[in-house]
Amino acid sequence: MATHEGGLPALGLIETLGAVGGIEAADAALKAARVKLIGKEYADAGLHLIKLYGEVAAVRAAVDAGAAAAKRCGQLVGTHVIPRPDLQLEEWMLAPTGSPKAMAFTRAPELGQHAAGARNGGNTVLPDDFAELPVRELRAAVRNLPDFPLQGRQVSAATREQLLEAIAAWQATQGGA
Repeated sequence: MATHEGGLPALGLIETLGAVGGIEAADAALKAARVKLIGKEYADAGLHLIKLYGEVAAVRAAVDAGAAAAKRCGQLVGTHVIPRPDLQLEEWMLAPTGSPKAMAFTRAPELGQHAAGARNGGNTVLPDDFAELPVRELRAAVRNLPDFPLQGRQVSAATREQLLEAIAAWQATQGGA
């Protein structure tokens, strides 16, 4: 598989048996390094998959911290870090699984392509239908935008109108429309 320049810097995976280990692992990983949580999926038999991305060293540190936390709960199944994953893998990992048991904290439709453009210094223009997303999906999507002006609880507390205004401001700083 050839690595695409627009791919994620690194993809980190932590698999646990049970929700407690998964939540502990995600919490420890996010506190340990500057990474983004891109998803948590549930599978049969109580397996949980935590998906993270960020710079290679940060993802390695986050996965190690998450693994240690899950191990303390006795629920660690496995971990893996994929440096510079292929773009096809990125698209597959960011896409909702379609499984009724999957709970994906993923980017809004088509956002992955645009955010990848922003990481590469390209012009970023969000899709026209972005404003039509439910506010919950809109919040999840903006959390994955690089250098987005609102962070954490600011995103959680923002109204749809405030989020759309912040997106417009962010687009202007990214060279977008």
